[in-house]
Amino acid sequence: LTEAPVGSALFEGAKANKLVVRYGYAFHSDQYANSIRAVFSLGGVNAEREFTSKWVLATLTASLWLNNLRMKYAMAKEIVSMTLPPQFFGIELADVLDVRHPMLVGSRALYQVKRVSMDLEHWALSVNAVKLVN
Repeated sequence: LTEAPVGSALFEGAKANKLVVRYGYAFHSDQYANSIRAVFSLGGVNAEREFTSKWVLATLTASLWLNNLRMKYAMAKEIVSMTLPPQFFGIELADVLDVRHPMLVGSRALYQVKRVSMDLEHWALSVNAVKLVN
């Protein structure tokens, strides 16, 4: 789940306001030829994270990757916690839930399940899920 197979979600890692992507690996010299950086204001967070890939060669690919990392490490996360009845016992980690409020128009959103616990004494399922951002 740490790679969020469906989209960007919680538990990706600590927040960071500086992200660096190193790409264009030169195998003959054992060095990265290029890097791009994003720096932004993030409410008191002052941390840098660096990511590398030997297989990303194009600047366009690296910039798309950097944008995805920005969504994972720098944007706010919306988390829902709910207790569900037994008919939802089939919910598993990484499932995508369509959550909406019946009285609020436009409240529909997709959430990815990140934590599940079953309470067999009270026949209930507790679920924590994070709103998908891409």
